[in-house]
Amino acid sequence: MRTRVALAVVAIGLSGACAGPSAARNEPGQLQFSNSTVSPHTGPVANYREAYDNALRFATIWVRKDIETTEWRSQLAELATSDLQNRIHTDAFTRPVAGSLRGDIGSRVSRPDRIEFVVDTDDGVKAIVMVPENSHWRVDDIQPARP
Repeated sequence: MRTRVALAVVAIGLSGACAGPSAARNEPGQLQFSNSTVSPHTGPVANYREAYDNALRFATIWVRKDIETTEWRSQLAELATSDLQNRIHTDAFTRPVAGSLRGDIGSRVSRPDRIEFVVDTDDGVKAIVMVPENSHWRVDDIQPARP
């Protein structure tokens, strides 16, 4: 008996799905079905402005000497990939010698899967590597810029 009830519920749901989304729109609280397969978007994000803004925010926080180390790490981690977040919260990720930025950041490498910005600091030019993660541009690394 339970099997028949379960099959009836499935049949009703499938008949609603075959009727298309317009049938479900008129009834609030109804699930909407689609006959197409939807896969999550795994391609890179194309929002260059977000990459630029996050790189600039990261660089600005990275050189700050006026905030406590725990807060400094926390603010950097908000803009970082999950891999870099793990490194930021270790003693191996130390505060930089640099204490100020000189001018604006500029793009050096720009691809759909990676953008590299360079920023001049009082301790030399640094490269901030951005990659898409979870539909947002995140900092994956900061390192001395190679010529």
